[in-house]
Amino acid sequence: MRVEFTTSWELEEEDAVSYTCSDAYLPNFAANKNLLEDFKAAVGSCFKYCNVDNKNYVSGNNASGSGDLSDLFDDDGKTCDAIAANAGASADVKVKGPTSCTCEYESPGDDVSGCSSCEGTVTAGIVTCYDVAP
Repeated sequence: MRVEFTTSWELEEEDAVSYTCSDAYLPNFAANKNLLEDFKAAVGSCFKYCNVDNKNYVSGNNASGSGDLSDLFDDDGKTCDAIAANAGASADVKVKGPTSCTCEYESPGDDVSGCSSCEGTVTAGIVTCYDVAP
């Protein structure tokens, strides 16, 4: 069984460069601090009786964002300068780092890597739920 749900989180200064807003990080527990609670809410009160397929957080889709990464970093400009200098360096990797410190999201498909708030849809798997009344 698959469950599709919406999830969102606020990026934190300490890991915003490592875990940017993206489709790839929507279903990632290290990036998305709200993922488990959003999953539980989508399944409902019977979640505690379900065997989750931990290998089957199959996708994150339609990432959207708001707020600028520059708002997270101190005013010295070092982090945003480094991001700008290395923006093209990760063009051939699956999960890219931020391309700027500015959120460029206006419509689906836009670059959200510079956003400080992230939201999107995750599809997760459940192996089985035991027949227990909550």
